[in-house]
Amino acid sequence: MHTMKEWFQSLILNRLEKIEPFCIPPWLPGAEVDIEPRDEALEKALKASEASDIFTSIFTDGSTKKNGSGIGTAFGDGQPLFCKVIERVHHHRAELAAVRRVVKFVERIVTRTFHQARTYNIYSDSQSVLRILENPRQQDGQGTVRRTMEAIWAIKREGHRIRFHWVPGHSGVPGNETAHKLAEKATTRPILPSSARILCRADFPRDQRESEKLWRGSLYIVITGQFTKEIDKAIPQKYTKALYSYLSREDAAILTQLRTSKCRLNYYLAKINASPIDLCEYGEPETVRHFLIKCPRWDTERQALKQAADKRWADLSYFLGGWNNTKHPNGTYINGPREKWKPDRKVVEAAISFAKNTETLRFRNIGRLSQDSPFPPRVQQASGLT
Repeated sequence: MHTMKEWFQSLILNRLEKIEPFCIPPWLPGAEVDIEPRDEALEKALKASEASDIFTSIFTDGSTKKNGSGIGTAFGDGQPLFCKVIERVHHHRAELAAVRRVVKFVERIVTRTFHQARTYNIYSDSQSVLRILENPRQQDGQGTVRRTMEAIWAIKREGHRIRFHWVPGHSGVPGNETAHKLAEKATTRPILPSSARILCRADFPRDQRESEKLWRGSLYIVITGQFTKEIDKAIPQKYTKALYSYLSREDAAILTQLRTSKCRLNYYLAKINASPIDLCEYGEPETVRHFLIKCPRWDTERQALKQAADKRWADLSYFLGGWNNTKHPNGTYINGPREKWKPDRKVVEAAISFAKNTETLRFRNIGRLSQDSPFPPRVQQASGLT
């Protein structure tokens, strides 16, 4: 009993993993994964060894021994990429950490340098890890899976594609053999916790400055209504009050959400920690502009808005009753003088109707969201918008 008491007291509670109901929002797709029969998978992996662009085929492996755990990665031709020692975990977690490491490597390539659209192929001999990425669920290792998926989405936003393939282990594939040797080699290296602690201390002042910068930026948006001023450069004017006067309470609430961007879209929900990501189900930032104009999910519902806007399609200010300073080639304002501006009531109503038809924005007094809402229960409760 005394031993158990000491063990519980020694636990660092903030390091214990919290298993969430959803690893990622359930309406978002998982990773692209190919798990083929052994012979076909082996043939494909061997062909990857002959790829002309070594960056497009990367092999990864994880290993756990008595001394610790390690991860190794290599290019398709067997050229070593890197190996890394990590704290001792069971073999599955080591394999997962290895895949995440490669995905982060690819993310750095595509976000920091310019390349034409590519397909990056990641090879792993762990089917269980690949199936988790294909269908993330309620399980341990959620934090690693979530960060891996976020990196995958970042790669896709840059116009690239990333696919995961199963490769039979110990089958003579150069990339897999090298990755395995690197992972085993990493397990023999000592873990230096003191170095990690010093690194965190060194990064703290920088992280603090970045956090303060982000905080000031978000505060500025809240105080000044930056988004509203961007779509309506004539504020304040009498027409703003008139714009809401003919609307019902429900329609006015929806228009306010759209004009302020404080609404039930993931781009805003992520800012208030009510959603783990800021993307729509197609992997794009779910902003007001994306919601009204671009998101493929709402192409059918968007037709009436397109007809109402006619030649002014994609003019977000026009949709939401705002005046902007866009000019004709002759130098005159498209919307006329700001002091004489009157919103197009038909277009504003069409934008509101579109939002209502999608059932994405809900007036808070209508009641709680239906079961087919795109937000899981945890996000609904945290958002405070239900």
